[in-house]
Amino acid sequence: MREYIAESCTIPFATPTGENARRRRLYGVQMDISYAWTVDPADSDPAPPAGRERGNFPTQADAEAWLASEWETLADEGAPAVSLWHGTDLVYGPMSLSAAG
Repeated sequence: MREYIAESCTIPFATPTGENARRRRLYGVQMDISYAWTVDPADSDPAPPAGRERGNFPTQADAEAWLASEWETLADEGAPAVSLWHGTDLVYGPMSLSAAG
């Protein structure tokens, strides 16, 4: 039986601005960055979260499940669109919250 010891290493990541940011990882498993939603104008480019996060989710699936159950509440509160972020990296958005008619 082989025994493997995990060692930390540094892997570069691309940011939305195209610059490389270095984040510490444990063999490719990022431990310190979660997924979060932000409320954004539907007709403009999303801005990095900077304290505007809605929720803090360990996986993209968890974040999407939360939005599936809460989007109507957010829309009722006047949120025109949301964007999904993984740390400071935009996953997708802005995504309109208006109901299709």
